[in-house]
Amino acid sequence: MDKKEISVALCTYNGERFIARQLESILEQTLQPREIVICDDNSSDATCEIIEAFMDRYPRKIKLYKNPERMGRNRNFSQAIGLCASELIALSDQDDVFAEDKFEKLVNLLERDSRRGLVFSNAAVVDENFKVLSNDLFSIIWPPFNQRRKRLLKEGRIYQVLARNSPAIGCSMVFRSDLRRYILPIPEEYPHDFWIMAITGLFADIGFTEERLVFYRQHGQNIAGVQSGLLRKMMTRLTANAQDYYDEVKHGLDCWKLLEERIESFERDPDKIEERYEEALRIVKKKLFYFKERLDIASRDTNIVKRASRIAKLSCRNYYYRYGRGSYDFLRDLLVTGLRSRDLLKDQLRKSAG
Repeated sequence: MDKKEISVALCTYNGERFIARQLESILEQTLQPREIVICDDNSSDATCEIIEAFMDRYPRKIKLYKNPERMGRNRNFSQAIGLCASELIALSDQDDVFAEDKFEKLVNLLERDSRRGLVFSNAAVVDENFKVLSNDLFSIIWPPFNQRRKRLLKEGRIYQVLARNSPAIGCSMVFRSDLRRYILPIPEEYPHDFWIMAITGLFADIGFTEERLVFYRQHGQNIAGVQSGLLRKMMTRLTANAQDYYDEVKHGLDCWKLLEERIESFERDPDKIEERYEEALRIVKKKLFYFKERLDIASRDTNIVKRASRIAKLSCRNYYYRYGRGSYDFLRDLLVTGLRSRDLLKDQLRKSAG
């Protein structure tokens, strides 16, 4: 049976430093894409000129759409995905590089099981000069995509995996285009790769390979990136104030509310998604509870006794490890409790002095 054709949805914005190398890695694939759909988000550098030079060499393969004004990452990806004409879609950022057999291996993995709607690979993390920082992206995301979480995904319990984080980056994915009617539009608030995983997981299985088929480039201008190590993350957060904590948790709560609304908007098909639907909604509601409790912990109006009570409740129910980032979230809740107590003490001293 012939392999299904694949389109590449590539979004650019001021990517002149890296776009040529990425296009070369796509055009060197052992399984050639039918088309490369590029949506440029109103770049002010030479990105479009570089792309147009490639178009002169591959006029039928490369399609460039220039946004007259900035749309933002998710709207631009929604647009690019919607313009793809093939049965399969691969996502691409402007600054990464693909292994030459990436498409071939991922398409083989997807086609091996008709129940699969999406597959993704591991990645090597490199710096802007292509020096390898890590050969195993799965191990350095937080929480790591470890053996337990891999087993959950293989068993089809994708929402138990997503309750902590998404193990896949967008540029490592290939998915079936018929899922677009559920995925699009991608909300502005969400990482597009997380959203695609979450929605796909309602309707299809998800597969992965341990092979590193992407060189995931990290540099100072990444929109999204990877920080390795809990300690580094914690040290970065120590400079934040209590309101930053509150706003971050509130953003998480709002995102999961959007996911709940999208899930509930789908027509339920007992033969296809009933079990997945109920499992997803159950975990989404648990995640919302988790965020609501943590939002109360971060609120300036919560007294220290209630903060301590909520932290104890989440700990006893193991929510930090089921629905969050484990000790990272626990320590952050302790930190915000200290920050709020400090701010309260300052207010009291100020009033006393006045």
